[in-house]
Amino acid sequence: GQQCPGRHEDAQQECHTVLLVVHPFASHLSSQPWVNGLALQGKDAEDALVHAAQRLAAHKALQRFDAEGEFADGKGALLREAGFSWKNGPSGDAALVDSEGAPVEFSILTSSSSADRNKMAALIQDDLKQLGMRVQVVPLEFRSFLDRVMQTKEYDACVFGLANTDADPNPEINVWLSSGGTHLWNPSQARPATSWEAEIDHLMEQQLGAKTFAERKKLYDRVQEILAEQQPMIFLASPDILVGAKNTVGNFHPAVLEPYVLWNVEQLYLRNAPGGAGR
Repeated sequence: GQQCPGRHEDAQQECHTVLLVVHPFASHLSSQPWVNGLALQGKDAEDALVHAAQRLAAHKALQRFDAEGEFADGKGALLREAGFSWKNGPSGDAALVDSEGAPVEFSILTSSSSADRNKMAALIQDDLKQLGMRVQVVPLEFRSFLDRVMQTKEYDACVFGLANTDADPNPEINVWLSSGGTHLWNPSQARPATSWEAEIDHLMEQQLGAKTFAERKKLYDRVQEILAEQQPMIFLASPDILVGAKNTVGNFHPAVLEPYVLWNVEQLYLRNAPGGAGR
């Protein structure tokens, strides 16, 4: 089952959204061009804070980043514009370097108990290798992983999972407030480190007291816009949930939240099958 947002769920559990978190002090990684390049990986990938299936909260007009278009030449025009370039590495392959000539290399932490997230990290590693970046995937025991990310902050980037068991965005507030313990890119700030984090704080507090859905939706849409612009976390994937039942099951109405099938168990019944005896 899933745990509430703002809590770390065991890596063996399915989560709502899997994301890549970039440490704010990793100098090479703070550059938007390559961060944006990870935003869309495959047609079923997640690329925004709120999944499109969450129709009430999702920002329908949110500008999506066309990573496939920007990186179609395999070299990334945005990287060049940001001052990156390529030179031959020790093995003869093209290596990406910054404006000072330092190679772009970093590590991605994952939980060793999550095969799916290790595979995701490996795919990211391979994609970035094609852009000349040297990436090392570091699987850690789950508690050691959490300690590095949440306590010591000794990491460059990590593949992380957050779960939400509510269609309302408020249970996630501990993630988005700068003072929140799971504000993953810079947890538990005494005061917002940036102006855009301060704006998110203000917007989230405003929407808590909004009197109408329209007013609240407008405020939360702005939060989604800021996160899409700043990309402190890169949303990788949300699972597709598929359920089915025989056509003899009456009142079968799968839900988007757990329990997907049995939320109305007291209303389910078996109707007579055509040409057969009912039971």
